[in-house]
Amino acid sequence: PAFIDIDPDPLPLLSPPTKQMAGEVLPHLIVILHESTFNPRRFGVPVDDTLEQFFSPRDGLSGELHVEIFGGSSLQTEFSLLTGLSSLSFGNDSRFVFHLLDGRVRHSLPFFLAGIGYAISYLSCDKPSFLNRGRFYKSIGLNDVDYAGILPQPFDAERWQREHHDEQLFDHALGLISKHVVSGKPGFLSISTLMNHGDHRRRIFPADRHAKLRQEAVAVTGNASYGEYVVRLAETVIAYDAFRKSLDDTLDGQPAIIVRFGDHQPSFTAPLGGMTPSDPALRKTFYAIEAVNCALPQDLAAPQVLDVTYLSTLALLAARVPLDPVFTTRAALLRDDPAVYFDIASTTKRRFHRALVEAGMVDLA
Repeated sequence: PAFIDIDPDPLPLLSPPTKQMAGEVLPHLIVILHESTFNPRRFGVPVDDTLEQFFSPRDGLSGELHVEIFGGSSLQTEFSLLTGLSSLSFGNDSRFVFHLLDGRVRHSLPFFLAGIGYAISYLSCDKPSFLNRGRFYKSIGLNDVDYAGILPQPFDAERWQREHHDEQLFDHALGLISKHVVSGKPGFLSISTLMNHGDHRRRIFPADRHAKLRQEAVAVTGNASYGEYVVRLAETVIAYDAFRKSLDDTLDGQPAIIVRFGDHQPSFTAPLGGMTPSDPALRKTFYAIEAVNCALPQDLAAPQVLDVTYLSTLALLAARVPLDPVFTTRAALLRDDPAVYFDIASTTKRRFHRALVEAGMVDLA
């Protein structure tokens, strides 16, 4: 493997501030990947207050998320979140980073959080054998992973095969969070969902489920796939709202930061917007960061457009977690240009990658 954007000379990593933002108690970190989810307003389609609150929660940080993919390959978005690297930095191999970088990334979000006392867990919508997920996750510090595809009862496997419903994942996640709360350690839990995964030409719920919503969506757009999308989205919002209500009891007053985002747009948005698949507008989803039983830093602004590679850094800043030199350097890069990370013309980022290699944090040997 090789970076296509790397310089011979390393960038000196920045020293963490002498006095860092740090709360009295480290909050739990809950990260939710919403499969194939985007804000319909991107395409001029109106949304009601419930959907608006889902995408842009009051008192939260939110905006557009710049991702590197369209229509599929969620693993590339996951890779950027978990490693702080761009999959595009590996050129034509960008779709295969879970194989290519297996055992080669020594600095990751899970490794960093574990090093400062977090209990680490992950809830995957897939199976460990799918696209080398199991091996790659372990190689970056995700040792405690539950896979929805092989969860034992009482997880309803039949319903999961039929609906891939977020409610099932959230119910299981509450049990994982409860273990973190009882342990007395801050917990990191990342959840990857699957309900809005295509094919959106296929209905996964009974015809009377959100029938009026579907009818209105198709009437506005003339796109039947969009009608299916908003039905599934409505189910996601209901499931997430129920999760939030239950989370308040589960946390028992302990603080938490919730980070949510869409991994990519579904393929039907190209014809919906009258665009070609290469249009940059199709590589925009959403992100939202919320605080529970605590407050977000008042001086932390939400970038209007945030590159997915910076999402973990923004999450750490929101949680007031003391940073190490790598994340301190990433925070400086974020402030300079939050909208785009991969830029082969950027000397600073090329030198940053060299610094990671020379420090043994990315093994290219």
